[in-house]
Amino acid sequence: MGTDSLFARTPRLIYKQLLPLANGDWVVLGKVLLLEDEQLVQNLDRQAFSNFFRHRGKRLEIQFQIGSNTWSVKTDDGGSFHQALSVASSGQGLASVSARIKFPGYSREEDLAWNGPASPSGLIISDVDDTVQVTNVRKKTSMLWKTFAIAPEKRAEVSGTPELYRQMVMGTASQPQKLLAFVSASPMYLAPQLEAFFQSKGFPPHALFVREFGIKETLEKIDGKSGSVEEIAGYKDSKISWLLDSFPGLKAILLGDSGERDPETYSAIVSKYPHRIQAVIIHNVTGQSQDDVRYSGLKKQTRLVVWKDPQQLLENLLELNIIVPGR
Repeated sequence: MGTDSLFARTPRLIYKQLLPLANGDWVVLGKVLLLEDEQLVQNLDRQAFSNFFRHRGKRLEIQFQIGSNTWSVKTDDGGSFHQALSVASSGQGLASVSARIKFPGYSREEDLAWNGPASPSGLIISDVDDTVQVTNVRKKTSMLWKTFAIAPEKRAEVSGTPELYRQMVMGTASQPQKLLAFVSASPMYLAPQLEAFFQSKGFPPHALFVREFGIKETLEKIDGKSGSVEEIAGYKDSKISWLLDSFPGLKAILLGDSGERDPETYSAIVSKYPHRIQAVIIHNVTGQSQDDVRYSGLKKQTRLVVWKDPQQLLENLLELNIIVPGR
């Protein structure tokens, strides 16, 4: 590939996340792709398959600015970055970062914003597939069809979840607004689709965490990632642990589904962080009752809800004082 063709590409953030931490700092993370001129006009959430094959912005300098504070970081060989920003929170619940991506012969700015609580009273940590979005992960052909052939706004949400999540984020009188974080095993390349889905269905402001995983990453054996059930469980454990460590004074509610290993992963989390998990809520997609042996450990350690019917879940959340009537 010639130098001229490389320089004709323009950097764009396919994934970006800004999050306030309990200590007053912020963290910003994301992934950069290099797009041809004709690709710049395309919506990334409509290009799920081709995003996997686009050039990644390796070793690009990015500058972040909050007020008069400026930080610089370079993307890694996969085009990803993760940077802590040490600046006092405004306490207003809304902050923005102006991110300038420096690239030879081209300069581009993108804004990152956090619209959730700056000082949350608790954490809501949720899976995505078959927890809030109907994906049928256990049926791989159906899952791939929905991922690559169906527009995000036309995908089905798990019945009742947008409204219930809005109520959970609002909290109760004693525990007002909570921070919602989606921890998805989806690759970063699918982040635009996920965000388009959340917006179209009316989910509340949230943080989204996705995996550094894809076809190129697999071929390059980045971090030895394989996409196996065990690797996905390890990723979720690591990311949820990071969230709990970043907000040491807050309790958390964990939400997932019974399709793969969420109950087992959450059981390990509860054991690692005793007294930190307020409840574990599992969408039952396998037909196993709450008395099934896979839930025995969770039932001994925390409050457990295994649900199929949204009305049943609503009643359980009211009973556990996680939401309040009419809020």
